[in-house]
Amino acid sequence: MTDSWEEVWEKSQSSLEAIRNSVSTLTSPTPRVLRVSQLDAESLDAELVQLLQEPITKALSVVNVRPLFFIFQKLGN
Repeated sequence: MTDSWEEVWEKSQSSLEAIRNSVSTLTSPTPRVLRVSQLDAESLDAELVQLLQEPITKALSVVNVRPLFFIFQKLGN
């Protein structure tokens, strides 16, 4: 006859306790919080502007943006 679940539970308690004790002695790694300082963010913004300025300027030089400029100027008034 097989053991009932209660008997199996009771028999496994010593093993479970040993596992709990071994796990409780382990230290969890301290989480690293990565932060970007304001100076780093400003530097990144400047680099992105510099990186994107040339392709955008070339793209806009192909398109006649004067009508768009007047439309935005009218919307601003």
